[in-house]
Amino acid sequence: MLDMLHGNLDTLVQVLGVPESFTTSAVIGAERGSTVQAIFTYPDAIARVSGCSRMPQPYGSRGSYRATSTGGVLEYDFAAGFTGKVVSPVVHEYTDDGHRELPGEGSDAYTAMIDHLLACLRGEEVNQLAPSTVLDSLRLTLELHEAVTRGEG
Repeated sequence: MLDMLHGNLDTLVQVLGVPESFTTSAVIGAERGSTVQAIFTYPDAIARVSGCSRMPQPYGSRGSYRATSTGGVLEYDFAAGFTGKVVSPVVHEYTDDGHRELPGEGSDAYTAMIDHLLACLRGEEVNQLAPSTVLDSLRLTLELHEAVTRGEG
C-alpha cells in the first residue's frame, strides 16, 4: 500500500506542498492488503488520497485526484482495465459558473510518471522533483503509515 500511496503523495506535495494536517481512516486486512483514505488540510484547500490493495487477484490501474479550494473543485480520473489499456483521462471543473468536462492532456498520471522516469534514466529529461520535495513526500508517507498502523483515524 505504501508504494502506491507514496506516488500519489509525491504528486500532492509537488502541487500543493506539505499539508498543515491530515486525518485517516483505514481497514487493515487480517491476511493481506489494506484500504486507506487520507484527507489533507491546506490553508485554502483540502485534498483526499485513497488506495486499496485488497483485491483478490491482479487488477488494472485506477486513480483520481480532487482539489477543493475557495474558487472551485478540480477532479481528475483515469483507469486502465485488466488489459492495461488506459481509458482517456478526464478533468472535471466545478465553479460558480457551472461544470466543465475537459479531456486530460497526455498520458494518464501512472504512465506519465513511468515515462518521465525512463526519460530521466536515459538522460533525455531532468527530474522534476527536487530533493527537498522528495524528502517531504517520504516524511508524509511515513507519518501516514504510522497513523494508520497505530489506528489513528
